[in-house]
Amino acid sequence: MSSLLLSYILAMTLAASSVNLSSSMILSGYATAYCQCGVTASGEYTRDGICAGKDEWLGKTIILYQRLPDNKIGEQIGIYECLDTGGTPGLKEGRVIDVWCQDLDTCQEFMNLVYEDGCQGHVYIQVIDADG
Repeated sequence: MSSLLLSYILAMTLAASSVNLSSSMILSGYATAYCQCGVTASGEYTRDGICAGKDEWLGKTIILYQRLPDNKIGEQIGIYECLDTGGTPGLKEGRVIDVWCQDLDTCQEFMNLVYEDGCQGHVYIQVIDADG
């Protein structure tokens, strides 16, 4: 799928809806970061490139994009394997992706990225039924 088409689809979804694209879903939500080390919900240890999300997304690939103040797609933030889950309502409902970082400084760098350009932590979350 071309990035232009993806950009158009993301722009059209705006803030509240989801779009199913065969084995892909795009949602509007928020990104956070955590640095607690240990075993994830998948049984693997925490490492770079993983995130926590909705229980049903365990094992799926997550692509995060900035959601600009005008609801247009911004820069791609990263591609992650959803190997962890969490207990907060936002994670359980699929409104939040929590990206694992190695330490507090890296968490802060990640949060600075998702707050760039007036994004205020708003992201587009693309959930893909594929190995990371």
